[in-house]
Parts: sequence; structure tokens; C-alpha cells
Amino acid sequence: MTRTHALACLVLLLSACSNKAVYDNMQLNNARECDSAPLSEYEACMKRASTSYEEYEHERQQVLREESAPD
Repeated sequence: MTRTHALACLVLLLSACSNKAVYDNMQLNNARECDSAPLSEYEACMKRASTSYEEYEHERQQVLREESAPD
């Protein structure tokens, strides 16, 4: 592997890590906001706030594939 390829791989890995960290922090904030949600909405709120980054990314990729598929 050339030095350029190694650097490109490193940048991609760091980018993925930072995206996951941002997502995780957003989910933590969302879970905290669930505490002020009405009791009738609390369970659904916590379910949304507990979606893992991997689940989110999988669903996002599915949507992107569907949008780019020819009609």
C-alpha cells in the first residue's frame, strides 16, 4: 500500500469515528430530552434515542439506495 493510500484510509477511518461520536452525543441529548416528554410519549422517545449508529447507518444506506434506484 502506498503512503497516499494509507493516508486516505486513515482519513476515512477518522471521519467515520467522528460521525459516530457526533451521532452518539446527539442520541444522548435526545434521551435527556425524553425526560421532559409527556409520559404517553416517553417510551417512543427513548426507543428513538436508543437507535445505535450502526442501525441508523444501515437504514440511511437503504434509503439512499432506494432514492438512487431507477423508477
